[in-house]
Amino acid sequence: MLLPNLDEIRNIRRALNLTQEKLANLVIVNGQSISRVLINMIEMQGHSPNYKIAEAIFKTLDQIENSMKNKGITAGEICARDLVT
Repeated sequence: MLLPNLDEIRNIRRALNLTQEKLANLVIVNGQSISRVLINMIEMQGHSPNYKIAEAIFKTLDQIENSMKNKGITAGEICARDLVT
């Protein structure tokens, strides 16, 4: 999987209305959540995380974004029930 640019973390996080603290608590690496300080350092370009951490951050952001999208209208709600052929 090709990861987006690390600069996108802040933009995506803000678009999802997440604080650094909330994101840090949701990202799990090796059974533990990462720290808010690490998220801040990555966003300020003061730290380049290893691939495993970056992958976990983007995976978590993607899961949150997908769960928000799934709260919309479903295909079952908009499709015709009594199809006439």
